[in-house]
Amino acid sequence: MGKALEWLGSAGCESLAGQILHDARRKGKRLWAPCPFHGGASHTAFHYEADKDIFYCHKCGATGDLIELYACLRCPGQDRGESFKAFAKEYGPPPDPEKLRQWQKRRQGQRDLSFEKKFSFTPAAPVFPHLEWQSRAAGFAGHSRDRLMKNTDALAWLAGRGISLDVAERCCLGWNDKFKSFPAKAWGLPEADAKIYLSPGLVIPVFQGARAQPLKIKIRRFGKIEKGPRYYLVKGSSTGMAVYGRGPKVMIVEGELDCVLLWGLAEKRRDWTFIATGGCSFRPDSELHARLSKASAIAVSFDNDEAGRKSFEEFWRKAYPQARPWPVPFGKDPGEAFQGGVDLSVWLDSF
Repeated sequence: MGKALEWLGSAGCESLAGQILHDARRKGKRLWAPCPFHGGASHTAFHYEADKDIFYCHKCGATGDLIELYACLRCPGQDRGESFKAFAKEYGPPPDPEKLRQWQKRRQGQRDLSFEKKFSFTPAAPVFPHLEWQSRAAGFAGHSRDRLMKNTDALAWLAGRGISLDVAERCCLGWNDKFKSFPAKAWGLPEADAKIYLSPGLVIPVFQGARAQPLKIKIRRFGKIEKGPRYYLVKGSSTGMAVYGRGPKVMIVEGELDCVLLWGLAEKRRDWTFIATGGCSFRPDSELHARLSKASAIAVSFDNDEAGRKSFEEFWRKAYPQARPWPVPFGKDPGEAFQGGVDLSVWLDSF
């Protein structure tokens, strides 16, 4: 949750946005107005949504929160820190006495460590599946990819999410047409009586760097799910993150298909690396942590929900000083934003 939404609530944010925007008009849950960034008189490109504290212009790609909008319209020429102070002074709560006391002590060189919460993160070493598992998984992934190329319905579903046939083939997406099970020992796992289950659905193998064998396989199941998650992780898979590209800037998302979508849009430019965490609670291993630490900038675009916002504040912002939250301007993730008509290339360029 941004500071404006925390301090003012959605009703207060909408009221203030209506005051500072020129000729703002409410339609549904959004305020529509001429874009203050590229100008013009149209009410069809720029909107502000108070419930999420996000503005976005479909024409120029400008996006941000109410404080950034306030900075543009009320504090032109000031840097981000100065405009935030101005906003906090006018609309923020009075300072907490205890926090003020701690701040005064720090100014005087008297740090009270009893009130400080230290952040530390020691990444775990990467864990790779058994070699036999990787070999079996590679065979399954190759067979599934051939199946996908012949499945027009599945390809149409992917196209509806912005993933072309060419991108799907290059990312080794596949299709499993029927339920399969194998003894876990046949895949190199130690459990004597366990089974490897391969559900019908879209097969999403994850590879890492130059390693030719898959690290994990997820299957996106369709229809009514009686038991288990929509995205099923095949037993024996690594929990490592999916990495697409080798650009200096990094985009962090939750889902592998969102990574594939964004990589397909930006692959030719080679300025982005896209990473799917598999969920906002997962943490990078030591190899990926070293790479993230060297990134020029990190955009964190978790799902637009409380869990995603909490993960950014409690881990990503502290572990990587160059990380910034970068939610999509529509929907909960890049896939929904694409389906909602958002130009994701413009969204990437505006970071």
